[in-house]
Amino acid sequence: MFKHMKSAAAAGVFVLASMAAPIVTAAGNTDFPDLFWSELRMKAMDTNKDGMVSRDEFLSYMGAQFDRMDANKDRMLTTKEFMDKKMMATTFPTSASETGPAR
Repeated sequence: MFKHMKSAAAAGVFVLASMAAPIVTAAGNTDFPDLFWSELRMKAMDTNKDGMVSRDEFLSYMGAQFDRMDANKDRMLTTKEFMDKKMMATTFPTSASETGPAR
């Protein structure tokens, strides 16, 4: 179980790191930080509603995101699964109505 959690956590960090690379728009600003690192996302991660995100809450949230991306449920992300922008849009929603992974 711990080994799988470490794998999911590592994958989550990898996903974040790859997505956190600045996405430059025509205006020259970055879009991703405002889409992911928001109060709305923090509230989605804060499962005990104490106003803070613990390491366990963060890893649980990212592990659930990994599970959503893993279309064939083999606990591995292929390049296609990892780069699927349509899935990414549902995995990391930006609307107020979709604040977290399906539980």
